[in-house]
Amino acid sequence: MISLKDLNNYDIQNIDVNKLLKSSLNRKDILLNAAIIFVAAICILKILDSRNATYQSITNDIATLDKKISAIADFEKAKTKLNLSLNGLPEGLNAMNMIIETTNAMAIDNEVQISSVDPLGQESTDFYTKTTLRLKANSEHYEALGNFLKEIEDSNDNMRLESCQITAGTGDIRRREMQDDLPKVINAEFIIASIQFKK
Repeated sequence: MISLKDLNNYDIQNIDVNKLLKSSLNRKDILLNAAIIFVAAICILKILDSRNATYQSITNDIATLDKKISAIADFEKAKTKLNLSLNGLPEGLNAMNMIIETTNAMAIDNEVQISSVDPLGQESTDFYTKTTLRLKANSEHYEALGNFLKEIEDSNDNMRLESCQITAGTGDIRRREMQDDLPKVINAEFIIASIQFKK
């Protein structure tokens, strides 16, 4: 049998391609082998295409997971910052009697007399609890009332003044009829709230 090594340039130039094709078409084993190779090539291309689509899908899933992981990490950082901020806030008073005691002590320190206290209740949300009360008070000096209000606002108990109404009065009329030299009294009505943040 002649191999390709045995052929020289002259032999290769004189090959009759038509005769070679005719003889090849008459041989069924060659046609069968060519068909098998052709089908195998198509199957390999389909498998590679499927693998490429799977690879692309996995790559997209990994990119999506990376974004989710990044969002979770950002959320955790923000949550940590929020908790640090909340820990830095004053505690606030959540019991009505504690608020009354605290405001009463402030009133005494500032020469303000509290005439009535009306608890207005608590309001609770997901983030804080607000305890509110109405105070009626009086004093002989505007400065005393101002200092009292300032002390409430500056309190470490997270208290705030929600409303304030101040009027100049004359004090107890019956006492005034008996003594004309009684000083004028300044009447005030306040709504005070203490906010306790939930941590």
